[in-house]
Amino acid sequence: MSAVFLGLADIRPAAILSQAFDQRHPVLEANTRRLLCRLFAIEQPLRDKAIEKQLWRFAEAMLPHERCGDFNQALMELGALVCKPQKPACQHCPVNRYCLACQRKLQNSIPSGRKKRTIPVHEVALVARRADSFLLVRRPAKGRWSNMWEFPHGSVDNGQSLEQAAAQLLGELTGLRGRIGEPFFSLTHGVMHYRIRLNCFVVDRVRGKFSSSFYPAHQWVLPGEFDQYPLSSPQRRLADCVLKLFGSKRSEQNAQ
Repeated sequence: MSAVFLGLADIRPAAILSQAFDQRHPVLEANTRRLLCRLFAIEQPLRDKAIEKQLWRFAEAMLPHERCGDFNQALMELGALVCKPQKPACQHCPVNRYCLACQRKLQNSIPSGRKKRTIPVHEVALVARRADSFLLVRRPAKGRWSNMWEFPHGSVDNGQSLEQAAAQLLGELTGLRGRIGEPFFSLTHGVMHYRIRLNCFVVDRVRGKFSSSFYPAHQWVLPGEFDQYPLSSPQRRLADCVLKLFGSKRSEQNAQ
């Protein structure tokens, strides 16, 4: 019976039947996938469904009629110990004369991973200023960056301008009112397969009482005290920018 009928997603039954009972079933796992891709110089992404089916056909065609369990175990160990993901030891490989990737010097670029699609996301951060202090908020206890502090920020909806998003998020995330200035800083960072562009606005003449259904706590913080709060990497970059721009202005005013 072909391994295709045993289930492409789970190779364990095939491995058990092959190694424990010496039944003629191919085994395809991380090491044998990599080994077969190099042996036959398969340059397409490893996880493509068509390539997966092709690898199963190759694995089944290579099986001997006796001692299948030993053969499968040998392939897995060859992949794990010699045909390694990084720096394969081709000079010590017993089948290097048959390996098309080795002959074509492609062993370091095969197998190819699936190229991840990067999704662009635009966000707005609000640097709300009251006298010499700036608003920091604490994130919820669950989810990304749990319990860390940050400047309030959120995503820009489709069709919104950055300014419209900033005005909407100011009310929704803080319950405050104020004059939103021009964007003064932007940064990009990645989260999983998202590429996030964070556009930062200063909010002056802040009025009202803080109220948020998302952020459980808030503090008005002097720029020199930012380092006392745990911030994510992109938020730390923003805090450093605020400290440089507005902390220095405050120092100059005090000196005068």
